[in-house]
Amino acid sequence: MNPLFTFLRKTVYLTFDRVVAVLGGYDNFRRVFKLAEITGALRNRIGYIGGASKSDYLSAIAKSFPEMESRQHKKILQDYWKDHQRMFLELFIYDEMTPENIGRLVDFQGFEHIKSALKAGKGAILPVPHIGSIRLLHYSLALKGYPVSVVSSGYADDPEIVRRYKLNETSRVHQVGFRGQNPRWIVQALRDNRLVQIASTAEAGSVGVEVNFMRRRLFFTSGWVRLAMITGSPILPAYIVRNDDYRHTVHIRPAFPLTEGADRNEIVPETAQAFIDSIEPVYHQHPHLIDWMSWQNRLSEAGEHFGGEA
Repeated sequence: MNPLFTFLRKTVYLTFDRVVAVLGGYDNFRRVFKLAEITGALRNRIGYIGGASKSDYLSAIAKSFPEMESRQHKKILQDYWKDHQRMFLELFIYDEMTPENIGRLVDFQGFEHIKSALKAGKGAILPVPHIGSIRLLHYSLALKGYPVSVVSSGYADDPEIVRRYKLNETSRVHQVGFRGQNPRWIVQALRDNRLVQIASTAEAGSVGVEVNFMRRRLFFTSGWVRLAMITGSPILPAYIVRNDDYRHTVHIRPAFPLTEGADRNEIVPETAQAFIDSIEPVYHQHPHLIDWMSWQNRLSEAGEHFGGEA
């Protein structure tokens, strides 16, 4: 990574850590999040790095929501960057969150489905889609006392101080493994009756599955379906959305069944597509909470995989 860019990123993180503290931290998270109105507006204007431009983002939004007008597409992008910045600011208050106070920021629906799964003794697979604050989802579940394991990016290209903010606090309360590791640790976590969070809309890696999602032909990971087939662990759909008052709600749905089929070649893609179909209405309800940055990456990967525009 460019040394100047590395220095700037370190400076940004250290600066915002101090600013968030001055604004009152977790005790005054609504005041902290007001700052995102400013930083989100800046990101909306000049914050496009990694190859995708503002017009690329708007084009992707327009293709997913063709029934909307151009001004609505622009509003979705504006609101996306504001929430993106709220999630960034949240990194600096994770260390203040505890089992006793997590309810200030997060509500939960569907704990009964987790309890039912854990009672069966085979753990559960949470194929969380890239919408809302997925880091807070697994962190808050762990703070509530559930045995959580997470498949995470290692953030290898980030400076050490950035990795600390992204990983240290969550690693303190639950198990973290990284993409590229031997998946046997995940199988063991399920055998230990743990909840394993995997991003269902992540890059496919060596084994992926084609899905139709939000009017696009994409290529997602299929490992979570394969794990369910190998271990017999239930699939629990889970997602997190931010409400108008800046607080979040974690939703846990009933166990999602594997699609019946003659063999793995049928079960994996059909289950993945059925799951994506079940989660798509959430994307339509909360378009500004979609991780449009991740979406750009998936579009790029799908284009390379399919030999053209996804």
